[in-house]
Parts: sequence; structure tokens; C-alpha cells
Amino acid sequence: MFGFGKKKQLRQFAHATRRKDWEKVLDELFLQVVHPSPNGLVVISNTARAGEQDLSGKVSSRLSFRMKDKLPSELRDNIRQFNLQQMAKMFAMRSQLAAPEMDCYKIKKLGLPDNAMIYFIEQPDNKKALVVLSSPIMKKELIRLVESIDHILGSEERQIKEVKQKIPRSFSKFEFNRTKIELLKERLNYLEDLDNPTEKEQQEIDDLEDYIMRSMKQQF
Repeated sequence: MFGFGKKKQLRQFAHATRRKDWEKVLDELFLQVVHPSPNGLVVISNTARAGEQDLSGKVSSRLSFRMKDKLPSELRDNIRQFNLQQMAKMFAMRSQLAAPEMDCYKIKKLGLPDNAMIYFIEQPDNKKALVVLSSPIMKKELIRLVESIDHILGSEERQIKEVKQKIPRSFSKFEFNRTKIELLKERLNYLEDLDNPTEKEQQEIDDLEDYIMRSMKQQF
């Protein structure tokens, strides 16, 4: 009755994103997570935009800071002293840090405010970012913020899942259906745009190309 002996299933939150609009991801993290929250401090990344229209950004030799304007000037100055070497050290020693709370690590004496809560984020092209929150923080608020981060990082994958769920179960019957083919083409285009598709993703590309080709022939 009391659930003794049962292991609690911990939810896995995203810490990596395959979205190619990396700089837009950082904008969303700041505008939807950091800026509205009383505990939000800054989003720090090792990338920079080439211009206002650049959504992907490039790895830079300097850090970029998306920081609240209303933070005390002394705190802002201290955060801006955080450098690329300290960020690299933080990522390197992440596995040695104490167990995180809701996937946020509490950091001391690594260039950021003591007891700051850090959420690590990566992208395959060596792009890295930190969402920095102040503590103490109410658990309910921390859960809300982490779920928002998870949603932003996984939004493209979530959209793909929604597309796949719309595909009729008759996929294997090779029956031509225009709506179904268009949905499959969207999935195929997404997979073909990946820089380094996994073996499973490459197999899916081959299967989709074969299926779409056969379905198109059956149309005539």
C-alpha cells in the first residue's frame, strides 16, 4: 500500500539539442526561462552570431552573456568575468559534481555566484551553454523552469514525434495516401539535414526513400 520496494522513476531531462537554430534556442531560454523568473540570472554560451539574421551561430573565442538588466551592477560585473577556460573546466568536471537537483548542479568557487544552480546544455557542433539560476529556489519553481528548458531543447524532436504519430498504421501496406506521403517527406527532409546521422537514422532514411518511391509508382 505504501509502495515499499518500488523504485521511483526519475524523469530524464534534455541536456543536448539537435536544433540547428542554436542562437534562437539561447534566445528562447533567456526570454522564457531566465527573464521571467525571480531566480533567473543569465544564459552563457561559447558561441556568437555573425549578424542579426544568424540563427545558428559559431563557436567563439569569447563567451556570450544573455543577462538580466535589473541585476545589481556588481553581480553583473562578476558574472562577466567568467571566462571560456572556467566554462570548459565546469563541463569537464560535471561528472564529479554532487548529485544534481532536478538536473541542476550547485556550483561553488568556479567563477559564478556561490551556490548558483547550473543547467548544462550542449549541441553536437561543440556548442555549449549554461543556464544559471540563483538559489535558494522553491522546488515548484525549479521544476517549472527545468521543464521549460526541456521543452525548448526538445521542441524539434517533439514536432517530429507528432508528425510520426499522424502517420496511418497502414504504413507497411504501401497504399498511396497523399497526406501520409507528405508527412513522410517532412521526416525524410529532417533526417537528411542532420550533420551526422546515426546508423539507425541512416537506415530510416533508406527505408523512407524506398517506401516513398514505391508509393509514388503505385499512384500511376
